[in-house]
Amino acid sequence: MSLLFIGESPSKPVGTALAGRIGERLALLCSTTPSDLDRRVDRHNLIPEVLETWDYSRARRNAAFLMYQLGTYDAIVICGRKVAKAFGMDRVPFLIPHKLDGRAYLPGSTNVPDLYNPTFWVLPHPSARNLWYNNGENADKATIIMTDIFRKYGYSVRQESAVS
Repeated sequence: MSLLFIGESPSKPVGTALAGRIGERLALLCSTTPSDLDRRVDRHNLIPEVLETWDYSRARRNAAFLMYQLGTYDAIVICGRKVAKAFGMDRVPFLIPHKLDGRAYLPGSTNVPDLYNPTFWVLPHPSARNLWYNNGENADKATIIMTDIFRKYGYSVRQESAVS
């Protein structure tokens, strides 16, 4: 079973998908360590390089292209509302499992193979600037759900976890 995290674009000092402080928060949410997350979970940025401003049209094109590759994953965690919007999931509630019909997502594609079976979750972006996590109930809920997702897809978790 495999799990994929999709983020916006690389952080400036690190340059890799969901790394640095964002990766640390993601690891805490999943009740694992950053090094374990690095080794065991695929991560992808919707826009592969650092940009000064979010390019929605480019993100949407990249999301459409990425849809053809997602069938190899059992679960996909979309990190942030911007990424969710690029996938047409901007109205999907946070942390609720969601199925996405690839045929509906790629209009006019009648020969699209039935690869779009993964379950999607939209996670509030794990950056320190996201105030959503300042609410203890939100942080606790995210930790419980992300730890359950991590465990469900065969990853080991630590017994204790706290998000700050």
